[in-house]
Amino acid sequence: MNQYIFLPCFLLIYSACSIYAQTIVPAGLGQMSVSQPTRDTATLTGQLLQNGGENPTIKIVWGDEDRGTSPTPSVAWDNEVTISTNQAPGSFSSTINIPNLDKIYYFRALASNAGGTVVSRELGILNPSAPVGKADLQGRWNFDASNANDVSGKNRHGIAKKLFSPSEVSSMKLWLDAADASSITHSSNAISQWSDKSGHANHATQSTAANKPTLVSNRVEFDGTTDHLIASTFVLENAHSIYAVAQSDSNGYRRILNANGYYFLGNGNGNNDFTTLYGTGNWQSSGTNTNTPALSVADTSILV
Repeated sequence: MNQYIFLPCFLLIYSACSIYAQTIVPAGLGQMSVSQPTRDTATLTGQLLQNGGENPTIKIVWGDEDRGTSPTPSVAWDNEVTISTNQAPGSFSSTINIPNLDKIYYFRALASNAGGTVVSRELGILNPSAPVGKADLQGRWNFDASNANDVSGKNRHGIAKKLFSPSEVSSMKLWLDAADASSITHSSNAISQWSDKSGHANHATQSTAANKPTLVSNRVEFDGTTDHLIASTFVLENAHSIYAVAQSDSNGYRRILNANGYYFLGNGNGNNDFTTLYGTGNWQSSGTNTNTPALSVADTSILV
């Protein structure tokens, strides 16, 4: 009789399987920006640069004071808007009503996922303006140019008038303005004409190259020797006043403007003295007889 012994055989198959847990980190936030589509609304926009491994909940917090980058500031933001609870990387925005057009508002983005909560380091600033387009806007004048045009669309244009113009002063006979580049004709800063702004066309000119003064940074410089200008049509009255913003770096009489062949304007015998001189001397200091400051202009033989 045969006996059989059965021995169980086991086939063991091992399958190795490794599971790695994904680490979630806080999301990354980028720049904040703002636009104002209407007079009373603003669109606050932010950027989610990376989700940190899990799409976060995105909020925009804003108010009239910046509460900083703490997720839990000691004083809460005035307003909080939830944008999304599953925000993918990219831009996001929210349009708000502006409570007060006279206030400045600040805003930041807040992102929360399993890795934590972060507030954007970038601060957005809303400085409200009042753009044209409101239905009941009757007129808007910027006064930022030389006109008073209405930009509301109602075409209620005005006339802009400067507070002062030399030509409006009836007794003004000569006004030379070195700060007004449009009144000075020059070639490579060598001045050939300095136009009179009084309205009387008493322009000061110089055609001789060696005698031309120089335009330097909104001022006219004379060399103290030969530089001068000629206002051949300008006639001095018996009584006159001179107001000048000028500086002299040397003593001695210096004539810089020939008024009519006998009278000259220039500095007196001392720094920063500006006076009327008379005589027929040359443009340098050639003696007191020809460069004496005028004490009286009543002599008809002097006046032309």
